[in-house]
Amino acid sequence: MSKVEKLSVAFTHDMAGLVKAAVADGEYGSVSEAVREAMRDWAAKRERKKAEIEYLRGAWKQGVKSGPAQHNTIDDLLAEAHRRHNA
Repeated sequence: MSKVEKLSVAFTHDMAGLVKAAVADGEYGSVSEAVREAMRDWAAKRERKKAEIEYLRGAWKQGVKSGPAQHNTIDDLLAEAHRRHNA
């Protein structure tokens, strides 16, 4: 394990109970182990969220680069879609 830094974290009574129960049930060897896994899950979720945001930014930029919209209303867009489908 890399260098360890101790932090103090305050949990609500319910959260503390969940962590203590997981340790008591043998899911984790210690409260620290349970919290480290939660932090790893949080970090992975955070990275996925960043990747999703970057994807959306790229799609937005691509849309802007493609030029002005060809349809002024949703009805125009749907009419074009129906025309293409029926062709």
